Amino acid sequence: REGTPVVNQRGELVALCSHADGVARLVQLANLDELQQAIAAYTSAAKVWLGIALNDDPSGELSISAVEPAGPAASAGVISGDVIITIDGSAIANRQALTTALAIHVPGDVVQLGIRRSDGTSLTLAITLADPKTTM
Repeated sequence: REGTPVVNQRGELVALCSHADGVARLVQLANLDELQQAIAAYTSAAKVWLGIALNDDPSGELSISAVEPAGPAASAGVISGDVIITIDGSAIANRQALTTALAIHVPGDVVQLGIRRSDGTSLTLAITLADPKTTM
């Protein structure tokens, strides 16, 4: 799988598995500090907008506290109280994972957002991402 971590015997991340032209390759992380700084800089600046606000849920779940009525999430059917479970099939466990998953996208991209409703039902909604907004 793309981006699979490779760790040494001490549990330290030393490489990532990458695929190109059907061939698996290891991308070594010779200087992890520089890589982490680059990732943080890349993911900190919002490039897309969902039109949601998240609760500070003590359970750690990404529950949605508000949905901008004119935003992409509302247009796709997201409602307040939904819990984000996946994006494009990848599990989303926290805000950082959500930010990282969205960082590779640009406005106009469509993501598959897996959510769990308050009644326990799960569904996947296609959301067309929009340009970032400074307020909701």
